[in-house]
Amino acid sequence: ATAMQVTLRHGAAFFLLYVPLLAALVRPQMNFSIVVDSFFLSADYSATMVLGHRFDTYMAVAAAPLSALTVYALSKWGEEEQLDGLNTQKMIISAVAGVYVIVLVANVLANGIVMQHALMRFDQCPRKAWKMYGEMAMAFVKSMASDVSSIITLKKVHRPRLVYRLH
Repeated sequence: ATAMQVTLRHGAAFFLLYVPLLAALVRPQMNFSIVVDSFFLSADYSATMVLGHRFDTYMAVAAAPLSALTVYALSKWGEEEQLDGLNTQKMIISAVAGVYVIVLVANVLANGIVMQHALMRFDQCPRKAWKMYGEMAMAFVKSMASDVSSIITLKKVHRPRLVYRLH
């Protein structure tokens, strides 16, 4: 077996696998606020949800090896090797790629379902959760880019809040 030469293509592939995996591992944080404005015998109710995310360092640490291993495995797909070991190698590569996809999809589904349940508590359409989850994931990716630019420019970054009116 020869050592793998890491190329710019491998780095780009790692980045393209790592960022979506990080976005899937981020946990939604929902803060609900209920306001009741009463006047004599009537009351007006208002509920809002502020959607943020929780990101722990272990998520970045856990996502890096899985993304790197997936890039390494997929880079081996096209290599010519002995015919008898080819099927075994392709099964291993498929298994590694499958684990990556399972981790990604399982986290997205778990987070989306949690958000659906929270919205149903406030008599909201559970399908709204998927749009909100997508907006939260994109806000996380944008915040990662902003964090990098703030390190370079030494300027503080203002993070927008995702606020949704429920009632």
